[in-house]
Amino acid sequence: MKLITVILLSLSTMVFPTGETKEKAIINKGDLIVSIKNLKSTKGQIGILIFNKEAGFPSQRSKAIHEILLPIKGKDMAYTFKDLPYGKYAISVMHDENKNREIDRNRFGIPKEGYGVSNNVVSKFGPPKFGKAAFQLQKNKQSIQISLRY
Repeated sequence: MKLITVILLSLSTMVFPTGETKEKAIINKGDLIVSIKNLKSTKGQIGILIFNKEAGFPSQRSKAIHEILLPIKGKDMAYTFKDLPYGKYAISVMHDENKNREIDRNRFGIPKEGYGVSNNVVSKFGPPKFGKAAFQLQKNKQSIQISLRY
């Protein structure tokens, strides 16, 4: 009986690799408020993709961890993603004016619809990179602002 008691006491005070006890090893989560600025019209919808790794960023919807389509209600908008685990993320936003769920491009591959990414990264050649657009979610409530480019 003493052996069982000792084992149970040992397990209840077990320390995880992070230095936290079992009771404190809860994943921290926060709300992320994404503010979108500079919409040129209220036509169409807004698409937001959240990525937690480089694969697929910024436009492969199948690789995003969250996708949301929103009706446009004004020239500036905001959406809150609730209970995201703390961590590294990058976000892409598009103004899908014709509601076809993709960024339309001209014959040179230049977007004809508005787009933007977190940290308002601008890339001269090709799409922005995950590493430049990435940020850390590390608060209960955190905001980012993305300005669309046309």
